Amino acid sequence: MKWFWLDGAFSQAQDSSSLDYIPLFALAAGATAGSIGVLAAVGNLVSILGYLWGARIGYRLRQRKPFVVAAGGGASRLMVLLLALLPLAFGHGTALVLLIIALSALRLMLGSLANPPWASMAADLVPSESRGRYFASRNVAMGAVALVVSPVAGWIVRTVNVRTSTHLLGYQATLLLAFLCGMLSTYSFSRIPEPPPGVPDRLRRRTRNVVDLLRRNPAFAWLAASSFVWGFSLNVASPFFNVYLVTGLHGTSANVGIATGVSALTGLAGLALFGNQSDKRGNRAVLVLTGVLIPILPILWVFARAPYHVYLINTASGVLWAGYNLASFNMLLELSPLEEREAAVALYQSAVSASAVLGPLVGGLLIATVGYPAAFIVSGVGRFVGSILFILFVRPKRAP
Repeated sequence: MKWFWLDGAFSQAQDSSSLDYIPLFALAAGATAGSIGVLAAVGNLVSILGYLWGARIGYRLRQRKPFVVAAGGGASRLMVLLLALLPLAFGHGTALVLLIIALSALRLMLGSLANPPWASMAADLVPSESRGRYFASRNVAMGAVALVVSPVAGWIVRTVNVRTSTHLLGYQATLLLAFLCGMLSTYSFSRIPEPPPGVPDRLRRRTRNVVDLLRRNPAFAWLAASSFVWGFSLNVASPFFNVYLVTGLHGTSANVGIATGVSALTGLAGLALFGNQSDKRGNRAVLVLTGVLIPILPILWVFARAPYHVYLINTASGVLWAGYNLASFNMLLELSPLEEREAAVALYQSAVSASAVLGPLVGGLLIATVGYPAAFIVSGVGRFVGSILFILFVRPKRAP
């Protein structure tokens, strides 16, 4: 569990120095708002294949860790290194943008391929009665890392780019930093002893009929359905927030780093607030509270007029999303049937990824035809609808 904790910290360092900057990297390479939408949509589309294949592979594995390390910890992170090296060969323009989209998609697919076995291993590694506190502690470490790394990455981008004419070298530097942090995460995960499976092989079911799985587990079915609506609405706006911060509010990469750092800082407070509550009051209670308040956040972007307004929004965002993400993962482990966990996780993640394919396309269309405020409002309303579905229909019948 200590190595799993370190794995999370280094993984966050990779994400904080890459995920928020890849769309801006593409933008600097010549991408349009529509291309940014395609970047997000294609990645999520191929992720669906990864989740489904990962579930099928998971059933055949005697040990899960070697596969997770090879696919998610090795091949996926190699794509980050290749992204950093692309401008050396392709300079600037359409070819570079297309390759950024392709490698980003491949990175996501390889990561999603490892996700079902990873989730199964995580569920067996962390006892159910202490998941709230443990994952809160792990997420606190991840939030502290994001608090430091995100502004540093933004500073690196800005400092390096003002000294060059291409405006790409700073992003390359942060991607190299991300790759190094990712390798430390891979090393940490490789040190985790393989936990015994929670369900013996003779009792595990290989799911062949998705409809039957959903029929036998109605609470899980509604969790997947509400998450699809929520994820679609989320992705109508989320891929474009940093782009709008730079192009609409005249911010810089440093402002992006500060905004992300603010979220990470207040996220620590959110984890302190929601960590014990998740174990005491249940994951559902935390999801209900945060699910009602989070839809307000994208609508507040409509009223932002300067980068510091985003800092104020992200102050609340960090607290609420910390609680939501913690409880959401625990709820998935709670409701996924033990004997079909890999299939259930793959189905859930596929629903979320499918929503994330459609969301950016709709968001890009709204922005191109009506403007950013329309995408932000649609996102907020849609998130609220997803939250209502969860409140009405997701009622766990068994203890975590």
